Amino acid sequence: MKILNKMSVVLLSSGLFTLAAVAASISKPAMSEGDYRMRILHNCELVAEYNMSPAQIEAYQHLQKTEDSMHGLELPIKAIEQQMKEYSDKLESLTALAIQETDTSLHIDKNALKQQEVVAKQLSDLVKLHQADFDAIGQQGQKISAVVDKFEQAMAVTLDGIEHDQIEIVSPTEAKDSHNCYKRI
Repeated sequence: MKILNKMSVVLLSSGLFTLAAVAASISKPAMSEGDYRMRILHNCELVAEYNMSPAQIEAYQHLQKTEDSMHGLELPIKAIEQQMKEYSDKLESLTALAIQETDTSLHIDKNALKQQEVVAKQLSDLVKLHQADFDAIGQQGQKISAVVDKFEQAMAVTLDGIEHDQIEIVSPTEAKDSHNCYKRI
């Protein structure tokens, strides 16, 4: 009888172990090198991970390509950012000099106002010179918005019913085992 009890415990333990192994393999989809994957997070905890479908991969790659073209369009604006900041800072200081107010008086410095007008014109001319660049960025922003909508539609099938606040896409070139969490402040 003792042998039968020991055998029962061994068989029961083996059965439970096998059941656990089968359940683990069913619940986690097979991920292989070279797959695009999405990691779904909620409160910085990984709640699910899936291989992406061909339609999702295509939507993601289109989004990446559209974003990359935006970076190229931003270069001329980045080149003048410092100059625009200098004009803006100068305008701010000239405004402080041009109009000085106390509890009992208001003093307007007409020379500072004239200098302010000159700097404002310089800033305006700089913006006009690069208006085509600003317009191109605006148009690309509209394109990105449309591509984002298509990407969200492609992802919705997988994300439906899963509570999440972040997704992370892992491309075949980024074989990462850990996930990143971006907490909102």
